[in-house]
Amino acid sequence: MNRRQTLGLSSIGLVATLGFATDACSTRSGDGGGGSSSNAGASNAGASNAGASSAARGGSTATACPGVPATDNPGATCAGFVEEAEPIPVDMYILMDRSCSMNYCVGSSGSSCAEVYDCAAQGTTTRWTAVHDALQKFVSMVAGKNLRVGIGFFGASSGDDKVDCDSSNYATPKVPIGDMQTAGPAIAAALDAPENQPGGLLPTYPALLGAVNYGNEWALAHPGRRTVVVLVTDAPATQCEDALSSQQIAEVVQAAYEATPSARTDVVGFSADLNLDTIARAGGSNAAFVLDNGDLANSLVQTLLNISGSTVACTYQVPPAPNGMAVDPDRVQVFYTPAVGASQEVPKIDSSGSCSKNPSGGWYFDDPNDPRFISVCPCSCSNFQAAGHVSIALGCTPYPGNR
Repeated sequence: MNRRQTLGLSSIGLVATLGFATDACSTRSGDGGGGSSSNAGASNAGASNAGASSAARGGSTATACPGVPATDNPGATCAGFVEEAEPIPVDMYILMDRSCSMNYCVGSSGSSCAEVYDCAAQGTTTRWTAVHDALQKFVSMVAGKNLRVGIGFFGASSGDDKVDCDSSNYATPKVPIGDMQTAGPAIAAALDAPENQPGGLLPTYPALLGAVNYGNEWALAHPGRRTVVVLVTDAPATQCEDALSSQQIAEVVQAAYEATPSARTDVVGFSADLNLDTIARAGGSNAAFVLDNGDLANSLVQTLLNISGSTVACTYQVPPAPNGMAVDPDRVQVFYTPAVGASQEVPKIDSSGSCSKNPSGGWYFDDPNDPRFISVCPCSCSNFQAAGHVSIALGCTPYPGNR
């Protein structure tokens, strides 16, 4: 009969090394997933070297915060063995702006939704055409990958407040999250459906409220995967309750991000002037993704590929304990070792809500009572952008952050 022990009361330690594909963080493109080689001879959680480079998400405006020196915590030395960690697959729900301004020409602000624009004469297309083509290309490129995608559109009508401002109208997607074999063709069809063509205003608040509620419910029903809501919009909110401020809208996505299980929100905007960073930070990102109007379609494709891949780069599975033992949530550590420089330990905190209190960054469990995932704060994630590797150690006391 095997006896189940709690890891952390013995001298056994476990280190899981995670590696990422190289990525240019300033452009936020590429695939953040990837594995690493194991180093069974490692005796220090921060010193195991898988030879991998890291591709953390985080924009050019993000501020990186290094962890504390590993030597500051006596628990940093942890003898044991190393195993490769599994990347976390992503379930993506795209909330797509279909307001009338999506009929403006790419690179132009437009002046009236009633006006018909001759974008071809300007050598460009409408914003909607660029987005339509980008999403068609995206679903084709990710076919066969371990990615599931769904889509919804806002507003729900072409300007009826009673319909557009009801969040329940956005809690059921046009295409539910699904594998690309079935969801891909359905998304392509939804983009061509007459009812989803541009028209009306921007009820961002109720649309996001419905979308993140769907995201949280999906996450609860699908443990073992990471749910991400992606808001794609070309303008600030212009409808419902006098167009609520970005801060009020941010509170919606923050609640979804801090829920258990969590639904992260990424924000994609058409212009740096939109100031969507407040919403993005509340949803778990450093900053909003800003599309390149010079090549909007390709920029959106690369952004969606980056989100679908690099979300993994800062969310990790809790590695399994050795046979006959259980993970002690109070004895888990996260380390980052840059290609050049000493190992850093990322402090342990209670939740994403404590990220702002920690100048050295932090990490937290998805569920402290039943931990499956480890997420790091946005500034810690941004710190991982240089070459190096991240490791997770079981069996040692973590460096405490501000709670």
